[in-house]
Amino acid sequence: MQLLGALPLFMALIGVYLTSLYGYLLFHGSAEIFSIVIACGIFMVAWNARGFLQSHYFLFIGIAYLYVGGVDLLHTLAFKGMGVFEGNDANLPTQLWVGGRYLQASRFCLQPSLSEGGSDPVGCPWAIASRRDFSWHPSFTGKSSRTALLKGWD
Repeated sequence: MQLLGALPLFMALIGVYLTSLYGYLLFHGSAEIFSIVIACGIFMVAWNARGFLQSHYFLFIGIAYLYVGGVDLLHTLAFKGMGVFEGNDANLPTQLWVGGRYLQASRFCLQPSLSEGGSDPVGCPWAIASRRDFSWHPSFTGKSSRTALLKGWD
């Protein structure tokens, strides 16, 4: 009976392995879409539980994960070979991935300081989407002075 419970996990692992055999782009896209679905799921749970929460900690983290999922989606679409952002090399998706991880880590570091004063859930999206946090925006305009991946390393 326990083997029957592990069957879906085993089938999922076989599916992941088969996508890696077909092509790296399919494998990478599938893995990223899975992480985006998880991020959106975290947001939906936090948003629907907001009336029951004693503090706004989980709501803030849930809203932050919606933004992280959006940056991860841009990272997935910018990946070399997807054809969405033409004329870019592997530097753009690498910058977006680093930007997504920065956004994720900074929200976990920022939240304890906001929970002391009882952060306002209405102001959460504005705190998350502040201008300074979108430091990956110059990546699209080509005016970025930062290089996340040098040519020859991709």
